[in-house]
Amino acid sequence: MKSIENFKLKNILSWMVLPVLLYGGTGVGYLMFYRSNMPLVYGILLVIAAFILIGLFERLLPYRKDWNLDHHGDTKVDVAFLVLQQSLTLLITRAWLLVIPLLLPSILKQGALGSIWPVSWPIILQLVIYIYTDDFIYYWLHRWGHKNPVLWRVHSIHHSPDRLYFNNAPRFHAIETIVREVCVMTTFYLLGVEVMLIELAQIYISIFGLLQHANISFKLGFQNYILSTADLHRWHHSKLIKESDNNFGGNVILWDMIFGTFYYPKGRQIGTVGIYNPAFPKSFLGQLMAPFSKRPLDKPEDYIGNEALYEEKIIRENKEAAQKLGINY
Repeated sequence: MKSIENFKLKNILSWMVLPVLLYGGTGVGYLMFYRSNMPLVYGILLVIAAFILIGLFERLLPYRKDWNLDHHGDTKVDVAFLVLQQSLTLLITRAWLLVIPLLLPSILKQGALGSIWPVSWPIILQLVIYIYTDDFIYYWLHRWGHKNPVLWRVHSIHHSPDRLYFNNAPRFHAIETIVREVCVMTTFYLLGVEVMLIELAQIYISIFGLLQHANISFKLGFQNYILSTADLHRWHHSKLIKESDNNFGGNVILWDMIFGTFYYPKGRQIGTVGIYNPAFPKSFLGQLMAPFSKRPLDKPEDYIGNEALYEEKIIRENKEAAQKLGINY
Protein backbone atom coordinates (compact mmCIF):
# COMPACT_ATOMS: atom_id res chain seq x y z
CA MET A 1 0.00 0.00 0.00
CA LYS A 2 2.81 2.40 0.87
CA SER A 3 4.53 1.76 -2.48
CA ILE A 4 1.25 2.50 -4.29
CA GLU A 5 0.85 5.75 -2.38
CA ASN A 6 4.44 6.72 -3.21
CA PHE A 7 3.78 5.93 -6.87
CA LYS A 8 0.68 8.14 -6.88
CA LEU A 9 2.55 10.96 -5.17
CA LYS A 10 5.41 10.80 -7.65
CA ASN A 11 2.95 10.68 -10.52
CA ILE A 12 1.24 13.84 -9.26
CA LEU A 13 4.59 15.56 -8.75
CA SER A 14 5.64 14.63 -12.30
CA TRP A 15 2.66 16.58 -13.61
CA MET A 16 2.97 19.50 -11.18
CA VAL A 17 6.70 20.26 -10.92
CA LEU A 18 6.96 22.27 -14.16
CA PRO A 19 3.82 24.44 -13.87
CA VAL A 20 4.34 25.10 -10.15
CA LEU A 21 7.99 26.12 -10.46
CA LEU A 22 7.70 27.93 -13.80
CA TYR A 23 4.42 29.78 -13.42
CA GLY A 24 4.64 30.02 -9.65
CA GLY A 25 8.16 31.46 -9.83
CA THR A 26 7.15 33.94 -12.53
CA GLY A 27 4.08 34.91 -10.52
CA VAL A 28 6.17 35.59 -7.43
CA GLY A 29 8.51 37.61 -9.64
CA TYR A 30 5.59 39.70 -10.83
CA LEU A 31 4.43 40.40 -7.27
CA MET A 32 7.94 41.39 -6.22
CA PHE A 33 8.95 43.36 -9.30
CA TYR A 34 5.92 45.57 -9.46
CA ARG A 35 6.04 46.34 -5.74
CA SER A 36 9.78 46.84 -5.33
CA ASN A 37 12.66 48.98 -6.49
CA MET A 38 15.09 46.02 -6.54
CA PRO A 39 13.87 43.68 -9.31
CA LEU A 40 17.28 42.31 -10.26
CA VAL A 41 18.09 41.29 -6.67
CA TYR A 42 14.74 39.53 -6.29
CA GLY A 43 15.17 37.90 -9.68
CA ILE A 44 18.50 36.39 -8.72
CA LEU A 45 17.05 35.06 -5.45
CA LEU A 46 14.09 33.50 -7.30
CA VAL A 47 16.36 31.73 -9.78
CA ILE A 48 18.56 30.45 -6.93
CA ALA A 49 15.45 29.06 -5.18
CA ALA A 50 14.32 27.37 -8.42
CA PHE A 51 17.86 26.02 -8.90
CA ILE A 52 17.79 24.33 -5.48
CA LEU A 53 14.26 22.94 -5.87
CA ILE A 54 14.92 21.51 -9.33
CA GLY A 55 18.07 19.85 -8.02
CA LEU A 56 16.02 18.20 -5.27
CA PHE A 57 13.36 17.00 -7.72
CA GLU A 58 16.08 15.41 -9.85
CA ARG A 59 16.84 13.14 -6.90
CA LEU A 60 13.19 12.40 -6.21
CA LEU A 61 11.99 11.93 -9.82
CA PRO A 62 15.04 11.14 -11.97
CA TYR A 63 14.57 10.61 -15.70
CA ARG A 64 17.81 8.61 -15.66
CA LYS A 65 19.57 7.75 -12.45
CA ASP A 66 22.99 7.68 -14.13
CA TRP A 67 22.51 11.32 -15.16
CA ASN A 68 22.54 12.26 -11.47
CA LEU A 69 26.12 11.02 -11.20
CA ASP A 70 29.24 13.01 -12.00
CA HIS A 71 30.64 12.12 -15.42
CA HIS A 72 34.43 12.44 -15.49
CA GLY A 73 34.47 15.64 -13.45
CA ASP A 74 31.79 17.43 -15.46
CA THR A 75 30.09 18.77 -12.32
CA LYS A 76 32.97 21.11 -11.50
CA VAL A 77 33.05 22.28 -15.12
CA ASP A 78 29.32 23.10 -14.96
CA VAL A 79 29.83 24.94 -11.67
CA ALA A 80 32.64 26.95 -13.27
CA PHE A 81 30.39 27.92 -16.17
CA LEU A 82 27.60 28.82 -13.76
CA VAL A 83 29.64 30.88 -11.30
CA LEU A 84 32.33 32.46 -13.46
CA GLN A 85 31.00 32.71 -16.99
CA GLN A 86 27.31 33.23 -16.24
CA SER A 87 28.04 35.81 -13.54
CA LEU A 88 30.20 37.76 -15.99
CA THR A 89 27.56 37.42 -18.69
CA LEU A 90 24.84 38.62 -16.31
CA LEU A 91 26.81 41.75 -15.49
CA ILE A 92 27.62 42.51 -19.11
CA THR A 93 24.13 41.96 -20.50
CA ARG A 94 22.43 43.92 -17.72
CA ALA A 95 24.96 46.72 -18.12
CA TRP A 96 24.00 46.81 -21.79
CA LEU A 97 20.57 48.12 -20.82
CA LEU A 98 22.31 51.08 -19.22
CA VAL A 99 24.74 51.57 -22.11
CA ILE A 100 22.19 51.50 -24.94
CA PRO A 101 20.90 55.07 -24.34
CA LEU A 102 24.48 56.40 -24.49
CA LEU A 103 25.17 54.82 -27.88
CA LEU A 104 23.90 56.62 -30.95
CA PRO A 105 21.02 58.19 -28.99
CA SER A 106 19.31 59.44 -32.13
CA ILE A 107 19.00 55.85 -33.40
CA LEU A 108 19.09 53.63 -30.34
CA LYS A 109 16.34 55.52 -28.58
CA GLN A 110 13.81 53.63 -26.49
CA GLY A 111 10.70 53.16 -28.56
CA ALA A 112 12.59 54.23 -31.72
CA LEU A 113 10.49 51.83 -33.76
CA GLY A 114 7.34 53.69 -32.76
CA SER A 115 4.47 52.70 -30.52
CA ILE A 116 4.65 49.04 -31.53
CA TRP A 117 4.78 47.53 -28.07
CA PRO A 118 1.35 47.29 -26.34
CA VAL A 119 2.47 48.88 -23.06
CA SER A 120 -1.14 49.40 -21.92
CA TRP A 121 -2.01 45.70 -22.19
CA PRO A 122 -2.09 43.44 -19.10
CA ILE A 123 1.39 42.29 -18.03
CA ILE A 124 0.56 38.62 -18.63
CA LEU A 125 -0.26 39.31 -22.30
CA GLN A 126 2.85 41.44 -22.70
CA LEU A 127 4.90 38.62 -21.21
CA VAL A 128 3.44 36.07 -23.64
CA ILE A 129 4.20 38.35 -26.61
CA TYR A 130 7.70 38.93 -25.25
CA ILE A 131 8.39 35.18 -24.89
CA TYR A 132 7.24 34.38 -28.42
CA THR A 133 9.13 37.33 -29.91
CA ASP A 134 12.25 36.51 -27.92
CA ASP A 135 12.03 32.91 -29.04
CA PHE A 136 11.69 33.87 -32.71
CA ILE A 137 15.03 35.68 -32.46
CA TYR A 138 16.56 32.86 -30.43
CA TYR A 139 15.25 30.21 -32.85
CA TRP A 140 17.15 31.65 -35.82
CA LEU A 141 20.32 32.43 -33.87
CA HIS A 142 20.23 28.88 -32.50
CA ARG A 143 19.52 27.27 -35.86
CA TRP A 144 22.32 29.21 -37.52
CA GLY A 145 24.55 28.14 -34.64
CA HIS A 146 24.07 24.54 -35.77
CA LYS A 147 24.23 25.10 -39.52
CA ASN A 148 27.14 27.54 -39.81
CA PRO A 149 30.54 25.89 -39.15
CA VAL A 150 31.99 29.06 -37.59
CA LEU A 151 29.03 29.62 -35.28
CA TRP A 152 28.97 25.93 -34.39
CA ARG A 153 32.48 26.23 -33.01
CA VAL A 154 31.03 28.47 -30.31
CA HIS A 155 27.69 26.72 -29.79
CA SER A 156 29.23 23.22 -29.64
CA ILE A 157 30.29 23.89 -26.03
CA HIS A 158 26.63 23.67 -24.98
CA HIS A 159 26.34 20.23 -26.58
CA SER A 160 29.52 18.81 -25.06
CA PRO A 161 28.01 17.19 -21.89
CA ASP A 162 27.18 13.49 -22.18
CA ARG A 163 24.33 13.77 -19.68
CA LEU A 164 21.56 16.29 -19.17
CA TYR A 165 20.75 17.79 -15.79
CA PHE A 166 19.76 21.23 -14.53
CA ASN A 167 23.27 22.56 -13.89
CA ASN A 168 24.50 22.18 -17.46
CA ALA A 169 21.77 24.50 -18.74
CA PRO A 170 24.17 27.48 -18.28
CA ARG A 171 27.00 25.75 -20.17
CA PHE A 172 27.25 28.31 -22.96
CA HIS A 173 30.31 30.07 -24.20
CA ALA A 174 30.30 33.70 -23.01
CA ILE A 175 30.57 34.93 -26.61
CA GLU A 176 27.33 33.22 -27.59
CA THR A 177 25.39 34.34 -24.53
CA ILE A 178 26.51 37.97 -24.77
CA VAL A 179 25.77 38.23 -28.51
CA ARG A 180 22.34 36.64 -28.05
CA GLU A 181 21.38 38.81 -25.08
CA VAL A 182 22.60 42.02 -26.72
CA CYS A 183 20.56 41.24 -29.87
CA VAL A 184 17.43 40.41 -27.86
CA MET A 185 17.64 43.27 -25.39
CA THR A 186 18.42 45.85 -28.08
CA THR A 187 15.39 44.69 -30.06
CA PHE A 188 13.05 44.99 -27.10
CA TYR A 189 14.55 48.31 -26.07
CA LEU A 190 13.86 49.74 -29.52
CA LEU A 191 10.32 48.38 -29.36
CA GLY A 192 9.77 50.36 -26.17
CA VAL A 193 9.48 47.46 -23.72
CA GLU A 194 9.76 48.51 -20.08
CA VAL A 195 12.89 47.30 -18.30
CA MET A 196 10.70 45.79 -15.58
CA LEU A 197 9.05 43.49 -18.13
CA ILE A 198 12.45 42.50 -19.53
CA GLU A 199 13.55 41.51 -16.01
CA LEU A 200 10.35 39.53 -15.41
CA ALA A 201 10.80 37.70 -18.72
CA GLN A 202 14.37 36.84 -17.74
CA ILE A 203 13.03 35.12 -14.62
CA TYR A 204 10.68 33.00 -16.72
CA ILE A 205 13.40 32.19 -19.27
CA SER A 206 16.00 31.34 -16.59
CA ILE A 207 13.69 28.96 -14.69
CA PHE A 208 12.49 27.35 -17.90
CA GLY A 209 16.08 26.80 -19.05
CA LEU A 210 16.81 24.85 -15.86
CA LEU A 211 13.62 22.79 -16.29
CA GLN A 212 14.36 22.19 -19.97
CA HIS A 213 17.65 20.48 -19.11
CA ALA A 214 16.50 18.91 -15.83
CA ASN A 215 16.94 15.19 -15.25
CA ILE A 216 13.33 14.92 -14.10
CA SER A 217 10.76 12.39 -15.26
CA PHE A 218 8.15 14.94 -16.26
CA LYS A 219 4.61 14.21 -17.36
CA LEU A 220 3.78 17.05 -19.70
CA GLY A 221 1.05 15.91 -22.10
CA PHE A 222 -0.17 18.73 -24.38
CA GLN A 223 2.56 21.05 -23.07
CA ASN A 224 5.00 19.24 -25.39
CA TYR A 225 3.16 20.94 -28.27
CA ILE A 226 3.38 24.41 -26.75
CA LEU A 227 6.64 24.62 -24.81
CA SER A 228 10.12 23.51 -25.80
CA THR A 229 10.10 21.01 -22.95
CA ALA A 230 12.74 18.63 -21.63
CA ASP A 231 11.00 15.79 -23.51
CA LEU A 232 11.73 17.63 -26.76
CA HIS A 233 15.02 19.26 -25.85
CA ARG A 234 16.69 15.95 -25.00
CA TRP A 235 16.41 15.00 -28.68
CA HIS A 236 18.14 18.27 -29.53
CA HIS A 237 21.16 17.03 -27.56
CA SER A 238 21.30 13.68 -29.36
CA LYS A 239 24.63 12.64 -30.82
CA LEU A 240 22.85 11.91 -34.12
CA ILE A 241 22.88 15.05 -36.26
CA LYS A 242 19.56 14.19 -37.91
CA GLU A 243 17.98 14.21 -34.43
CA SER A 244 19.88 17.09 -32.82
CA ASP A 245 19.27 19.50 -35.70
CA ASN A 246 15.68 19.89 -34.51
CA ASN A 247 13.75 21.52 -31.64
CA PHE A 248 15.70 24.78 -31.67
CA GLY A 249 13.14 26.66 -29.60
CA GLY A 250 14.39 28.05 -26.33
CA ASN A 251 11.01 28.38 -24.60
CA VAL A 252 8.23 27.56 -27.07
CA ILE A 253 8.00 25.02 -29.89
CA LEU A 254 5.80 27.05 -32.28
CA TRP A 255 8.64 28.22 -34.52
CA ASP A 256 9.95 24.67 -34.90
CA MET A 257 6.48 23.57 -35.97
CA ILE A 258 6.20 26.40 -38.49
CA PHE A 259 9.70 26.03 -39.94
CA GLY A 260 9.79 22.22 -40.06
CA THR A 261 12.20 21.36 -37.24
CA PHE A 262 9.76 19.89 -34.71
CA TYR A 263 10.91 16.40 -33.68
CA TYR A 264 9.05 14.24 -31.19
CA PRO A 265 9.24 10.49 -31.91
CA LYS A 266 6.56 8.67 -29.95
CA GLY A 267 7.33 5.51 -28.03
CA ARG A 268 11.07 6.16 -27.98
CA GLN A 269 13.54 7.53 -25.49
CA ILE A 270 16.73 9.39 -26.24
CA GLY A 271 19.89 7.30 -26.48
CA THR A 272 23.28 8.92 -26.00
CA VAL A 273 23.70 12.69 -25.83
CA GLY A 274 26.67 14.94 -26.34
CA ILE A 275 29.37 15.31 -28.97
CA TYR A 276 30.76 12.37 -30.89
CA ASN A 277 34.28 13.73 -31.23
CA PRO A 278 36.25 12.05 -28.39
CA ALA A 279 38.97 14.71 -28.67
CA PHE A 280 36.61 17.54 -27.74
CA PRO A 281 38.07 19.36 -24.70
CA LYS A 282 36.49 18.50 -21.35
CA SER A 283 37.94 21.17 -19.05
CA PHE A 284 36.46 24.60 -18.44
CA LEU A 285 39.42 26.49 -19.89
CA GLY A 286 39.69 23.99 -22.74
CA GLN A 287 36.08 24.63 -23.70
CA LEU A 288 36.49 28.41 -23.50
CA MET A 289 39.36 28.10 -25.97
CA ALA A 290 37.70 25.44 -28.17
CA PRO A 291 36.16 27.89 -30.69
CA PHE A 292 39.63 29.20 -31.50
CA SER A 293 41.17 25.75 -31.97
CA LYS A 294 41.97 24.30 -35.41
CA ARG A 295 40.71 20.85 -34.45
CA PRO A 296 37.39 19.52 -35.85
CA LEU A 297 34.41 20.25 -33.61
CA ASP A 298 31.99 17.53 -34.59
CA LYS A 299 29.68 18.41 -37.45
CA PRO A 300 29.16 16.31 -40.61
CA GLU A 301 31.70 18.44 -42.50
CA ASP A 302 34.34 16.98 -40.18
CA TYR A 303 33.46 13.43 -41.26
CA ILE A 304 33.11 13.85 -45.03
CA GLY A 305 33.28 10.42 -46.62
CA ASN A 306 32.57 8.69 -43.30
CA GLU A 307 28.97 9.79 -42.67
CA ALA A 308 27.59 6.25 -42.70
CA LEU A 309 30.26 5.01 -40.29
CA TYR A 310 29.67 8.03 -38.04
CA GLU A 311 25.94 7.33 -37.82
CA GLU A 312 26.39 3.57 -37.47
CA LYS A 313 28.66 3.98 -34.45
CA ILE A 314 26.26 6.31 -32.69
CA ILE A 315 23.25 4.06 -33.34
CA ARG A 316 25.24 1.16 -31.90
CA GLU A 317 26.05 3.26 -28.82
CA ASN A 318 22.37 4.18 -28.45
CA LYS A 319 21.25 0.56 -28.63
CA GLU A 320 23.85 -0.48 -26.07
CA ALA A 321 22.78 2.33 -23.74
CA ALA A 322 19.11 1.43 -24.21
CA GLN A 323 19.76 -2.22 -23.40
CA LYS A 324 21.74 -1.31 -20.29
CA LEU A 325 19.09 1.15 -19.07
CA GLY A 326 16.08 -0.95 -20.08
CA ILE A 327 14.55 1.75 -22.27
CA ASN A 328 12.92 1.63 -25.70
CA TYR A 329 15.22 3.37 -28.18
